[in-house]
Amino acid sequence: MFCPRCLTNSKEVLLQNMVLEGIELDICNSCGGIWFDKQELASAISLDKQTVESFYNKLNALKVQDETSETVSNDQNFANDLILKCPKCNIEMSKYKYMYTSNIYIDSCDRCEGIWLDNNELLNIINYLEEASKVDPEKEAAVLAKVQQIKK
Repeated sequence: MFCPRCLTNSKEVLLQNMVLEGIELDICNSCGGIWFDKQELASAISLDKQTVESFYNKLNALKVQDETSETVSNDQNFANDLILKCPKCNIEMSKYKYMYTSNIYIDSCDRCEGIWLDNNELLNIINYLEEASKVDPEKEAAVLAKVQQIKK
């Protein structure tokens, strides 16, 4: 399979297999993007942050070692404007905003249900989910106080 991000820049880069905690992923050593087959992203976002950070460090080291690769611009506006083709099905992927309230856009194939994440987006998703799961103690106390008032 070829990297869909690099192909939009007329560069054919084969995706390399890499295993992350038992999850077989397809990685682009040029732009740092990751292809997730159906359900693999759900498994990956359940991993702890340190594991994913370590994985990206390993991936970035591979990018540095590959002297033939050119870094593809990962400007968020640039990345969001392009329509990517699924590396498996070769059909245009749809762009979705992850969890509606994030600023993370993912590319998804409606046919095979695979997902393309650009460089560092997996870590961005994990950081987003970590922040979203934090409960503000003051807001929680205010809500509990209102619930107690309603019960009276």
